[in-house]
Amino acid sequence: MGKTVWVKNGKEEPFTKIVVNKKIANNDDLLRQTLAHEIIHHHLYQKYGNEVAKHGEHFNLIADRINNKEGDNFVSQFADKTDFKPNAESKLIVALRKTIILADFKTVKTKFLDQGIADDEVDSYLEDFKILRDRNKIKNIDEKNIDYWGGKVWEVFKKFVDDLKGTKTRTEEKKLTKMEGAKLLAENKLWSVYQITTHEASKLYGSGTRWCLTTDNDKEFVEYLANSNIYYIISKTKPSTDPWYKIALLVDSRGTKTYWNALDAPYGDLPKGINFNIPKFKMEKHG
Repeated sequence: MGKTVWVKNGKEEPFTKIVVNKKIANNDDLLRQTLAHEIIHHHLYQKYGNEVAKHGEHFNLIADRINNKEGDNFVSQFADKTDFKPNAESKLIVALRKTIILADFKTVKTKFLDQGIADDEVDSYLEDFKILRDRNKIKNIDEKNIDYWGGKVWEVFKKFVDDLKGTKTRTEEKKLTKMEGAKLLAENKLWSVYQITTHEASKLYGSGTRWCLTTDNDKEFVEYLANSNIYYIISKTKPSTDPWYKIALLVDSRGTKTYWNALDAPYGDLPKGINFNIPKFKMEKHG
C-alpha cells in the first residue's frame, strides 16, 4: 500500500514522510486505512526518535488532501476543538486521527444511503455500532472496523447490530440476577419489573436502549432520579429489534406516568393493541 521513511537531509532536522503506491492514491478507503496505521508510527518518531518507531509520514500533503475533500481548513478547525495541545504537530496528529475515523463512518453511511436506506435509520444503527464497539461487545478485529461493514449490504450490518444488542455477557447475566440499585418488584414468564435507584444499575438494565439514563455520564440520571421514581420493565421474550423489548417508566411527585420505549420515544400510556401482559406492581409517586 505504501511505505514510510525517516529522512536525514544533511544538516537539517530529520523528518518523516510517506510514499503511497499510486494504485491507492485516489482510493479514499485504502488511503485512510494506510494513514490510520501510519499516524501512530509518526507520533512515535516525533516523540521518541528513530530508534523506537518504524514508520512515519509528512502531514502537510495529507492535511491538504483531507481539506480538499472535507472543505477548506477542515483539519485546523477540527484541531482547534481538541484539548491535546502540547505542540502544533501533535495537535495535528490528534486531529487527523479523529478526522480519519469520522471520514470512515461518513463513507460507510453514504454507501448504505445509496442502498436506499433512510438517513435516520442509518444514523441510528451506526451510533449503536459505536456503542457496542466501545463497550467491547465486538470481539472480532475485522468486525470492529467500520470499513469492513462498508463492503457489506445493509441487511447484513443491521442483523449484526441487532443480534449484538440482544446478547449479554456471562458477567452481565450474573449481575442481572442481583445488583444493588435494582429491586425486583414483579415477574412473570414474559416480563421482569425493577425499580432503579443507581446509575450503574440503570446502565446495566437499560443496555441496548437509547435512553439518556444509560449513558456513561450520570448527570441526566441524577436529575431524573431527583424528580421521579424510575422503573425498568424488561421483556423475556421480545427480540432487541422490538421497540418495546425494554420500557422505562417514570412516575413524578404528582403521580404522572411517562413511558419510554427502547428507542427513547415517550408515551403517556402504553399503546393499545399490544398485548403486553406486564405483571402488576406497586407504582409509587416520587417523594
